[in-house]
Amino acid sequence: MIQGWVNYFSIAKAKSVMQKLDSCVRVRLRMSLWKEWKRFKTRTKNLLKLKASKQKSYEWGNSSKGYCRVAHSPILNTTLNNAYFIKQGYTGFYNTYKRLTNET
Repeated sequence: MIQGWVNYFSIAKAKSVMQKLDSCVRVRLRMSLWKEWKRFKTRTKNLLKLKASKQKSYEWGNSSKGYCRVAHSPILNTTLNNAYFIKQGYTGFYNTYKRLTNET
């Protein structure tokens, strides 16, 4: 699906659009993971697995902030970063665009 979008928009040289789309998709992925980890114990345990500090894991795991707010937080931005999603198999719009257009 990403390949089709990129093929369509690669004609327009839409590098910045692809970067914005990537950032929006990553925020939504972080939100969905946070929703998936419903309970305090699960959130704390998973943050500790992702090598967050013990103190921050307990703080953010017990947070009552909304999903979007937590998805933009420093704790999820550092633990669920681009490398994490690439490792999980998310190629992204910009990486596909870069590969198809041979742009540096």
